[in-house]
Amino acid sequence: MASFLRRFSSSSTKSDKDNNAVTLVHLEEIRDHQDRIVEEMNTNFIHRDEEIYAPLLVRDMKWDGFKERVLHCGCGSGRTGFTHFLPQIYLHDSHLFAMDTSEQLVSYAAMKYPHASVTYTVGDVTSDNFPFKWTTFDKIFAIHVLQCVKDYRGGLARFFDFLRPGGQLGVTYATQLFTDFLDREFSHDEKWKNYFEDLPEESERSESFQHAFHTCLDSLGFEVKKIKTEPMEYTFPSLEKAVVYYIGTSPYVKGIPAELRDPFEEDCLEKMTTEFNISQISDPFHATYDCLVVVAIKPPAEEEKHEKSGGKLKSLRSRLSLP
Repeated sequence: MASFLRRFSSSSTKSDKDNNAVTLVHLEEIRDHQDRIVEEMNTNFIHRDEEIYAPLLVRDMKWDGFKERVLHCGCGSGRTGFTHFLPQIYLHDSHLFAMDTSEQLVSYAAMKYPHASVTYTVGDVTSDNFPFKWTTFDKIFAIHVLQCVKDYRGGLARFFDFLRPGGQLGVTYATQLFTDFLDREFSHDEKWKNYFEDLPEESERSESFQHAFHTCLDSLGFEVKKIKTEPMEYTFPSLEKAVVYYIGTSPYVKGIPAELRDPFEEDCLEKMTTEFNISQISDPFHATYDCLVVVAIKPPAEEEKHEKSGGKLKSLRSRLSLP
């Protein structure tokens, strides 16, 4: 969209002042339309939770280095990274790489929140076409991203690979959500079950999920510095909005052909109406869920450990006036 705006501007800018005025009006209309689209996308709990947990993750990480590379996986509209991550990044002369799978959102973020210390790009950390394979990161933030992929273990493994030794990971994950109910329902529905074949075992979506997540982090080699589960709630304006959220974020729904999306949405609404006994359109839908919050570290390389311990010893010797 940003490139479109540039083409639109250059092709419409003439020597005639009236044409210039018309072009500016059209550009404002396009920007207003983009704002409305993103505002519509932001009407779910993910963006509310970003405002809660982004500053907490920043607080719980160490910011003692400079010239760091920080990855914001799932940057969305760019507001969270710009508001909560960029101040520390700028303070430490570092750089933020903001990535999302949505080309529309990345274009919007680049237009709305441009900064010399931020690079916006389209990408998927679980894909072979991950755009930053050429580097490693000092910090990775992923707020409510891993629940949007089929295999959170594979996602954590990719995060481990893309962190430098000593790098830090900040993650949140929403579980025990109504989306779990829909996944289970469709995995047993003859019409749709083929699209839900890779659904995790029921135990992974129960109270033991924190333990399973912790075990996965340990097995990959992470040092877990913080892990806790917090009860959360959110009220969608309507059941329809909740279903739109589910369809837009479920990794299983992505495999359903476009021509089948409308009947699938109708089945979603029917199942939700039956389960929760509310109107499909008019009634707000109150959702409860658990939010898993994690801060973990990829252990430093052995030589880095020795350098740090040697530096501390040297500093101690200096203070004690020892040779």
